[in-house]
Amino acid sequence: MIALHGLTTDDHRRAAVLLKHFGDGNDAGVTAIVDEIDADDRGGQLLFALLVLFGHLLPELRTSRGQELLRRHVAARAAGHTLDTEEP
Repeated sequence: MIALHGLTTDDHRRAAVLLKHFGDGNDAGVTAIVDEIDADDRGGQLLFALLVLFGHLLPELRTSRGQELLRRHVAARAAGHTLDTEEP
């Protein structure tokens, strides 16, 4: 397992920029970040940096309601539903 203390400022920057590009619909930007982490072999670190970022930006995901929403989301994906077909 990758220790969270092994994350670098570049890992955190890439996570934030990746989410920003995704939110903006910037496919070229997303691809650039993916190419960068691939070249540096930092894919695992990017995943952990994304988790840290989500925990910081979306603390409600750690509430009982947030955990229930995540559970429902996982169950819907396991049942083969896409985001387009799932009820909110």
